[in-house]
Amino acid sequence: GCTIEYGFHETMQKELNVPVIDAVIAPFKLAELLVETRDKFSWHPSRKWGSQSPPKDEIEAWALFKENKLIGNMLRVE
Repeated sequence: GCTIEYGFHETMQKELNVPVIDAVIAPFKLAELLVETRDKFSWHPSRKWGSQSPPKDEIEAWALFKENKLIGNMLRVE
């Protein structure tokens, strides 16, 4: 999403006459809920069934980190 849409949910709500969730605010509200739940109930992610990382020799054999792969879009202005 793009933050340029912030507040547009109100326009849509009025036009369509249905409740619309603001995609900019919703993730922040979820983060607030998760923090509140963590603090109130002392909940935290379990590490009980977590995975070990692969052995170093396998990482090297697979050449996982040999290239710098970019994540997302890049705009170069020259």
